[in-house]
Parts: sequence; C-alpha cells; structure tokens
Amino acid sequence: MKKGPDINKRLSSIRFQIVVYSMGFAILISLMITAISFLYIRDNLRRNVRQTAMSSLQLLGSEMDKSLDNATNFALWTTIDSTINTYLNRMTAGSAVSYRNEPLTTEELQEKNRVERRLALSTWEHFNDEYNAMGRTRHIQRVLVSTMDGRHYLQSIKNAAITSSTGVTGKIMSTNYFYQLLDADDFQYSGLKQSPVNTHSEDSIIPMVRPIQSSSSSAIVGFVYMELSPSIITSIFSDYRLEKDERVFVSIGEGHIYEYKDGKLMECTVPDGTVSYRLKNKAFSLYLLPSQRSMNIRMNFYIAVIGLMGFFIICIGMLLWYRMNHVITVPITRLLRKLDRIGKGDFTRDESIEWDSELGAIGAGINTLSLNVQNLMDKKVQDEKKKQELEYQILQSQINPHFLYNTLNTIKWMATIQGSDGIADMSTALSRLLRNISKSKENVISLEKELQLVKDYFTIMKYRYGGTIELEYDIKDETLLKASVNRFSLQPIIENAIFHGIEPKGGAGKIVLSVYCRERGAVKEIDALGSESHEREASDTVSEGKLLIIEVRDNGVGMTQEQIEKTLSGELEGADDFFRHIGVANVSQRIKYTFGEEYGLSIISEVSKYTIMRFTLPYVIKDE
Repeated sequence: MKKGPDINKRLSSIRFQIVVYSMGFAILISLMITAISFLYIRDNLRRNVRQTAMSSLQLLGSEMDKSLDNATNFALWTTIDSTINTYLNRMTAGSAVSYRNEPLTTEELQEKNRVERRLALSTWEHFNDEYNAMGRTRHIQRVLVSTMDGRHYLQSIKNAAITSSTGVTGKIMSTNYFYQLLDADDFQYSGLKQSPVNTHSEDSIIPMVRPIQSSSSSAIVGFVYMELSPSIITSIFSDYRLEKDERVFVSIGEGHIYEYKDGKLMECTVPDGTVSYRLKNKAFSLYLLPSQRSMNIRMNFYIAVIGLMGFFIICIGMLLWYRMNHVITVPITRLLRKLDRIGKGDFTRDESIEWDSELGAIGAGINTLSLNVQNLMDKKVQDEKKKQELEYQILQSQINPHFLYNTLNTIKWMATIQGSDGIADMSTALSRLLRNISKSKENVISLEKELQLVKDYFTIMKYRYGGTIELEYDIKDETLLKASVNRFSLQPIIENAIFHGIEPKGGAGKIVLSVYCRERGAVKEIDALGSESHEREASDTVSEGKLLIIEVRDNGVGMTQEQIEKTLSGELEGADDFFRHIGVANVSQRIKYTFGEEYGLSIISEVSKYTIMRFTLPYVIKDE
C-alpha cells in the first residue's frame, strides 16, 4: 500500500531531480550543439561549394572573354578599316553607275573591271593578313565582308579566298536571324546555327553580323559576317575537370542554353541549384551545377565529428551528475535532519552542518535561526509585559474627542450669552477644524469643502490680527465648487500669504482667492501690476480636457526669485504650529503624486508689490 507514496517521494527527491536535470541538460545541450553545428556546417559547406564553383566559372569566363574579345575586335576592325571602307564605297558606287541611263562603252567597262579587280585583290590581301594574324583562324571558320546588295564581297576561309558577285551572300542574307543581328545596337547572338553556306556540314556555328558605315557619311555601305566555331567554348570546357555528377552550361544570346557534354554543346534547360556567372560580353553566361556526391562525402565526415562531440558532452553530463550527487545530496540530508530536531524543540548549535560552501552557509543560517528563535521566545514574554504597560499608559493619555467638542460648544454658548461674538466664532471655527482633522481620512475632496476649511482657518486668523487682514473670494462659476482638490492644500497657501506676505509689511493686507477654468494650451500672463492683461496660446503636452486654476494673491512684501525657489523646494515652511507639518512644497508634491507631474504649484511675485501662488489642476468633478 505504501509503494505508491514511496515512488512519488523518490520522484520528487532532489537526487532524482539532479539526475533528470543534469542528464536532460547534457542531452539538450548535445542536441542543440549538434543541430546548430549541422546547420552551420551544411550552410557553410554549401557556401564554400558555391564559392568554389563561382571561382571556377570566373576562371572559365575570363578565358572565354579573351577568345570572344579576339573575334569581336576583328569584327570591329573590319567596320572601321579604311581600306575595306574604300573598297565597299567603290563597289557600291560602281553598282550605282551600272544602272545609269547611258550604258558604258566597251573600253570604259573593261577599265572599270580592271580597277575593281585590282582593288578587290589588294583589299582581300590586306583583309586576309589581319584574319590570319594572332591565331584567329582557330575559332573563326569564315569571315565575309560584302556590300549591302550582296553583289561584291570578300571572304576568307581557313586561309582560302573567294571573291565573286553572286551566291554566298544571298544564302547568308536569307537566314531568319541575319537582319536581327544586323540591326542590333551591339553584338547580338542567336545561339548555335547551321552554316547557311556550308549546308553539307553537320557542325554548328555561332553567327555574328555587324553593319559597316561609310567613313564619309553615316550611310551603311556593307556588313561583316563571321561564323564562330563552337570550339571557342568547348576548347575551354575541355581543359576543366568535371566531377561525374557535375554539369556545366553556357547561354549564347537570349534563351539559347547549351550543356557541355562529351566535347559537344547540347541544347537544354538550366536545372535548379546552379551557380551562374555573366561574362564581360553580356550575351554569354556560364552555369555550373556543383557535384552533390563530393559535398555528401564531406558532409558525412562532419556529421561523424558532430556525433562524437555529442557523445563527449553526454559523458561530461554523467560526470557532472555524479559530482553534484556527492556535493548536494549528502549535505541536504544532514540539513533536513537538523530541521527535524529544531521542529522537536532542539535549538542547540550543530557545527557539523557548516561546510565551506553555499550549503554550509545555509547550515550556519539554520544554526543562527535556531538561536534567534530561542531568543525571540524569551523576548516575547518580556514584550507581552511591556505591551500591557503601554496599553495602560495609552488609555491614560487618550482624550475623548466628543468631550473636547462638547467643551468647545460650551465655551461658544457662554461667549454668546456674555456677548463675546469673536470668542464664539473662533470656538466654532476651531471645533469644525478639529472635527475635519480627526475624522476625515480622504486625500481628495471637493473645492467647496476645502474652501470651508479655509474660511474656518481665516476666521481664527482674522481675530488674531484684529481685523487688519481681509480675504476675498472670486469664483467665476459656482459649478467649479464641485471640482476635486487635495485636502488641506489651500490652508498652507493662505497661511504663507499671512505670515510671509502681509505680516512683514506691518499694516493691513488683502488676500484674493480666485478660481476659474480654462482650456489646455491657454496660458494667462500677469503684468507688473498683477492684473490679467491678455491670453496667448502655447503648446501643451498633456491630454485633452480642461484645467482648474486656483490663484491666491496677496498685496504683501512680495518675494525674490531666490525666496520663490526655496519655498517651492521646502526650505521655507509655514510658521503656524498648528499646521507646521504641511508646507507649500508639500502641497505641490501632493498635487503631483495625486494628479501627475504636469500639475502643481507655481509662484509669481514682485518685491514690495504682490505675490500670486497658482494651482494648476485637472478639472475633475468630485463624486460625493
């Protein structure tokens, strides 16, 4: 029957939790490190493979750019060479003359043909020498310069020359890509094509066509046509060692993609996962699909290393569990035994549980606690005796508030009977003040109640000063009497006006208490005489709503800026002993605590003229 509770006890024991947490922590850390290492190594390996592939493509691309530049530079040379330009201009002009109304005589025709043959021969020799220079015949199978009508052209094929007036140019100009390449702004390519001239050959070519403009005008007088051999690409790929599952592709022009396979270019599409590189000649791009097999081999090696790391971390976790079991479980068992003895009333000190570790500090704390409990038990008896004595003293020192109110009422009626109205008024005011002080616990009351406290206080002060001081109320709207203000916030301000404003003046004085409401943002300025001169709009960062403004103005001695700062900081307080614990700074601080930091008390004063203490409060109706 006890087997279930014993199992639960073991499962909740610290020893079991140490095993679970230490091994669980080790396994969790092992899995996290393994996962993070695997993801990092995999991504890093992929990145390295792609960087290696990009480096290879850049190397291949630079070699291909050299071969392409050699071909394009030769084509550009033909378009700007003066000898070729002269030949094309002469042949174009000769064709125009042949179509004039008056036919040439036999002598003129023979002379014209001799001149054209000599010009064609010299131009071809010049043209052929440039073609054979710098090994261009390796990749340029055919180059042809012709007039736009195709009747006259020069051609070089593997160091052979052909000049004729018909045949070859017609086949070239009839292809579907000729005029597209001719009209392009720059060199353009249309992929691999069958040679339009050598139709019996199965070898493909890369056609290239550029217009030739007259050197004397912008008119196009001819074109250059070149047939590039695919060896310009395959010869470079043949020098690159490909893995078994590695594939390389080339894009020739827009949408013409070929795979290099067995020394040939086969048209295909580019698969996903390839690395691309665009050549300096923008019409050509290279693609390389990295070898997945080599990457898998390296990845398997890294996985084995990560597995060994995880196994090593688990072994460290087991050693950590063994050490924690020895360091924590044994001391905790001793501490529990000590707590059992304390529970049975044994408060003696046990030094065997004070080890040089955190658990030893707990043991020392338990010993100190047991001694403190013993001391507290002894002290409790003494405190009970003192408590009885204090309660007796408090009962003796207490005064019944009802007895005090009744006594003040008796003084009031005796003063009324004897005709001493001043004493009666003071007794009534004092009675109400004491009742509000002793009974009311509210921090926020209505303005109406606060003004009643001010009236009671001022009644006492008026008789004290023999009627030389006067308090006037200027309340703009009776509804403002329902607004919320802090309890005992106006009395210290009236007190400050009397003792620090009017009394030092040495004569009669007047205090004006004004209450009005304004919208947020409207700031009233006070001129040198203390009257309201005008209103101006200012920025206000507080929330929308109305503000309650209460101003207490006296015509006393005024205050310097230093006195204003000391008053607001609490260095100058009220002089009346009855309210000495409530000062101007205290009032301002209570307003901030109750309503917010943007509210409070400010002082405007001019020495020997006036002082205005202004309350700025949110206009909130007090719920009665």
